[in-house]
This record gives sequence, C-alpha cells and structure tokens, in this order.
Amino acid sequence: MRTASLFAAMACLILCAEVHAQSASVFPAQGDIPLTTPHRGYKPKIKLQAALRIAESYVAAEHIDVADGWLLDARFSLYGDIASADHDKEPCWSFTWITEGHGGSVAVIVFMDSKAMLLPTL
Repeated sequence: MRTASLFAAMACLILCAEVHAQSASVFPAQGDIPLTTPHRGYKPKIKLQAALRIAESYVAAEHIDVADGWLLDARFSLYGDIASADHDKEPCWSFTWITEGHGGSVAVIVFMDSKAMLLPTL
C-alpha cells in the first residue's frame, strides 16, 4: 500500500513539473511590463485566498468567461517596467486561467490595494 502511494505521489510530481515546463513555453513574454520574481523581504499585504476572491470577482464583473477552463497559476510578484528597480515596482498577485476562448489564457493581476486588472499583452 505504501509503495502504491509513493508511486502515485511521484507520478503527480513529475506530471506537475512537465505541465509547468510546458506552460512556460505557451505564454509569451509580457513586453515592457513584465512580472518578475520578487526578492525576499516583500510580504504581501493581501493573502492569496483573498486575492483569488478579488480576481474571481473581477472576472465575473468584467463578464470574462473562464468557466470552461481552470486556474493554472497563482504567484506573488512585482509589477512594473523591466528597466525599473524592484523598489519602484508594485507587489501583486498574478492569476492565470487556461480557457478555450480568450486566446487560450486569461491573466489577472491583483494589487495590494485590492484593485484588479487584466495583464496587458502585446
């Protein structure tokens, strides 16, 4: 029984790693306003769960249909011009849904002031 559980856990981890690697190649760079990985020391003022509720409310209010998709990614990062220093960028949560419509994905950013917006694309 333990061997089967261990095998299932390993298979899940391998599958998750493959999906993550594939998703990185699916989404193009965001141009002049990228999301970057924050350095330690940046702490979100809004918890992940609260930010997800804000993002879901934004999607519903903007009549963006993600019902046929699934949430692929949620991450805390810094939003701003690539040339700007990290301290000039805004901390935010980023959520990406994979969908049949909307070009295959919908990305919503939630800032620490609880405002949300679609991630700009080129």
